[in-house]
Amino acid sequence: MKSKSLKRFVLVCMVLFTIALVACGGEPAPDNTAAGNDNGYEEITIRYGNLYNEDTTQGLALNKTKEIIESQSGGNIKVDIFHGGVLGSEKDHIQAQKDGSLELLFSGTAGIGLYVPATAVFESWYSFESIEQMDEAVMSLWDDLDKAFQQQGFKMLGAFYDGPRQILSNKKINSLEDVQSLKLRAPGAPIYVNSITALGAQAISMPLGDVYTSLQTGAVDAMEGTIDLITQQKFYEQGTYIIEDAHVFQPLFITYNLDSWNELSPQAQELIQEAVKESSEYQQKIYAENVGKQRDDLIAAGIEFLSVSDREKWIKATEQVSKDYAGQYGELGQKIYEVVKSYQK
Repeated sequence: MKSKSLKRFVLVCMVLFTIALVACGGEPAPDNTAAGNDNGYEEITIRYGNLYNEDTTQGLALNKTKEIIESQSGGNIKVDIFHGGVLGSEKDHIQAQKDGSLELLFSGTAGIGLYVPATAVFESWYSFESIEQMDEAVMSLWDDLDKAFQQQGFKMLGAFYDGPRQILSNKKINSLEDVQSLKLRAPGAPIYVNSITALGAQAISMPLGDVYTSLQTGAVDAMEGTIDLITQQKFYEQGTYIIEDAHVFQPLFITYNLDSWNELSPQAQELIQEAVKESSEYQQKIYAENVGKQRDDLIAAGIEFLSVSDREKWIKATEQVSKDYAGQYGELGQKIYEVVKSYQK
């Protein structure tokens, strides 16, 4: 049954891909084994999945990746980007990359974390103080991460970063006591579900695409995410408060299907790797520029920002979750946990 579902999903992806080409007046993508022309780059099409809207910092960074690759390859390497989660959930995206229906993808705990679950330890609650700290931590473990990804069929090329994640709520929250029994939407990753539960809230897992309506109907009282996500997905339209507890800084790992990567020429690999590096730096730059403006925009839209008076209790409540989670995932989980703990104050 799972095999049939996966085959249906792959077929949908390919249909969408063909429709996109027809809509743009393009020709079908050349075979990845086609010979290169005079500039040395083989003629290929890279399919890149994006769960978020095009005008998020990640979406803009993907467009930057496309621009660099297509320009520097003289148009031989084309990049088709599927923005806005049109290919389904994060799980759908990572499965598509696993079977080769997508070459490029960035994903977190509900994506690459399904295959390398130890990566979720980076998202231990109340660990980092800045994106710069998170980037430093990820880069220090590059070799370990790339090895683990390749064992599962993925090549690590870099990461985007989000953070801090805050809580958008329709109920006023100033202390841990106010969180008790709060219906809080959680991503499907266990470390989120367990951390929310440890705070005393009711963790409700659901796809991102269901969050807006669920806030509207009262199916959930709150959701958590970055200011960028809350703004771009317009979740603030169904919220009243943002609680600035800064619980997670999140890495979103940029990966390539390993079989497809190994079929590329060294020249193409070098170009793609450099494009990912430049777009990652670009994403961090525009992310930092956007955060302050988006906060002002949310205040203007009527959102009230709140701080918590007893944050040390929140930290203490979730400490064991991270430790227990890391303990399940062997040497890599422990290595990540030790790095994460080194940043905790």
